[in-house]
Amino acid sequence: MFKYLENILGKPIKYYENLMASKKNHTKITTGQIETIVDVLKPHVLKAYTLEKDAMMVNPNSLGDIYLIPHNKKEVAFKYTGTYIFENVAISLSIDLTKGFNDKKKYDYFVHKTEDLPNTLIQEVSHIDRVEHESLPIWEEVIHRFPDVHKAIATIEPNHPWTLYKKVKKTFNPTTAPVLLGGYPQWLVNDVDFRKIEKLVFLMEYRVYEKDYSIYFFKDLSTNEILIIEQKA
Repeated sequence: MFKYLENILGKPIKYYENLMASKKNHTKITTGQIETIVDVLKPHVLKAYTLEKDAMMVNPNSLGDIYLIPHNKKEVAFKYTGTYIFENVAISLSIDLTKGFNDKKKYDYFVHKTEDLPNTLIQEVSHIDRVEHESLPIWEEVIHRFPDVHKAIATIEPNHPWTLYKKVKKTFNPTTAPVLLGGYPQWLVNDVDFRKIEKLVFLMEYRVYEKDYSIYFFKDLSTNEILIIEQKA
């Protein structure tokens, strides 16, 4: 990653190593510094929506025949968490909470076009409360995606840029809700190369808190394929 940054931004690798090491340090950040970077970030803020519960309390019968709730090998039904709609994509998701989360069959999902959903299901989902939030990327994505923002932060606080960004991000009231629709992905583990997902649209994150586990759904606009990244903290 540091070599990539050296090529596009023109600073030596050692600079970026020190920059990332600054995440471990602490410094006094002023209100003026925070307000300056808030203004810089405003054009890049995306809307996101959260569901405050891990299940939508939607009747599985409302799915009709378009998605059958799976069962595990012990014939225990998966937990149907709901059908989530964003950007004309509807994802019906079920979780098998009886399994260890190293098992590839720990969840099941089905993707629909919103207009193909049964009317009863659309009506139920439309009554689910969604809370609107302002979404910002994690620090590593700022470095890759918005070099102008990164430069502004590093100019104001060259020794502790990540600390400044962390405090700025808190002013946007980041959410810890179990379901996040849209906005920027909030990675549990910062090991995703942004260049691999920069042409994808982020649809949804589903968080299984009792397993320290998240499922991230993306859509490839060129193929309409749904891509998934799984992370365990």
